[in-house]
Amino acid sequence: MWYGVIEYSLLRKELETFFENLLRCTIVPIVVLDGECDRYKFRSRVGRKDRLSRKMTRNIYDPDLVEELNKHGLLPLFSGEILIEIAKEKRIECLCVVGDADLTMARLANFIDAPVLTQDSDFVVYNLSKGYAELKTCRYKHLTMERDEGGVMKSYLHVQLYEISNVVALWEIDAELIKALPVLLGCDWIYKWAFQPALLKIKAVISIL
Repeated sequence: MWYGVIEYSLLRKELETFFENLLRCTIVPIVVLDGECDRYKFRSRVGRKDRLSRKMTRNIYDPDLVEELNKHGLLPLFSGEILIEIAKEKRIECLCVVGDADLTMARLANFIDAPVLTQDSDFVVYNLSKGYAELKTCRYKHLTMERDEGGVMKSYLHVQLYEISNVVALWEIDAELIKALPVLLGCDWIYKWAFQPALLKIKAVISIL
């Protein structure tokens, strides 16, 4: 992916390749962007970037730091403008919503019966008809050529797709409970190792009720 990219020219090249290969696979993307955020979310965003910047003073080969860089990325200040510019050049529809875009993306995805391509794992709790595809698993530079049912050769893109039904089966919990877990567990602020013990305790309490 383009995580860690600093130069605008390299970012532009990566984004151009990304969109061109989506279109080559007959995938018509719709880019949905967050609008103005409230002061609390803005403070959270600034805090994340500040913590990431502080960690940059540590050894770049620290595996924990590398993992965090891969998660959040170090993009140029005007990377959003570059993305919008390229989307317009490729005639890709680009929407900017008022406030947070998550709910709009989920509703739009279900309306057009399409998956959401994102790096935000919060989308696993939405009732998406086609699930959500994890951006970091999107192999957009390595397309596969296969014949369709009519024998015509077409390009295919490989990506990891998550559906709420699979999560329900994996954790053996009710689909409605999944929606409450981000609130109960603190969304993406909880440590990975703490998730399963917390989930087991919640399930134990629910079984008593």
